[in-house]
Amino acid sequence: MKKVVLFGDSLTAGFNGEKTTNIVTENVTQDLINMGYPMTVINKGKIGDTTSDALSRLNEVLGENPDYVTIFFGNDLSHGAISKEVYLKNIQAMVEMIGKDKVILIAPAYVDPKLHNVDRKGEDIHAYGKVLMDYAKENDISHIDMAYRMTVYPAAREFLQKDGLHFSKEGNELFASLIAKHVKLLEMAKEI
Repeated sequence: MKKVVLFGDSLTAGFNGEKTTNIVTENVTQDLINMGYPMTVINKGKIGDTTSDALSRLNEVLGENPDYVTIFFGNDLSHGAISKEVYLKNIQAMVEMIGKDKVILIAPAYVDPKLHNVDRKGEDIHAYGKVLMDYAKENDISHIDMAYRMTVYPAAREFLQKDGLHFSKEGNELFASLIAKHVKLLEMAKEI
């Protein structure tokens, strides 16, 4: 059976405000089944991780011998922890090691601006997302602009928990469905 590895921070890990959960893994698994592409889904999300942390544990992902890997990190933005130039360089290194045909890049998610106007400013989310999306488009890499996908809805806040950062049940459902859709598109491209 083909394998998808979800690689990221607390959003990927399914953090529910208290602990990590299997919600993202279960949702992606079920969405893939519903689309007719059943696969094994392994979650390598870790609370607090940045792209620099991710590089140091990339062997965990490679050791799974995945067919597809999602790469989704937003903690680089937190208080300017990692510049967008280093963020992109780290992403590029991961893509090189995994292989661009296996990767789905996911830009940082929308956060509630009332609760996160210092640590994750909207303009920073846009700037980091733009460098990632530009890189993905220039290199023909599958990608999801998570902040955009969340904010095209009139009530984007419903995708977030009370902390204004982590995904609610609805946010996790949207996240998982987007991942499954992109895995399906990559599979369909191989069938042509």
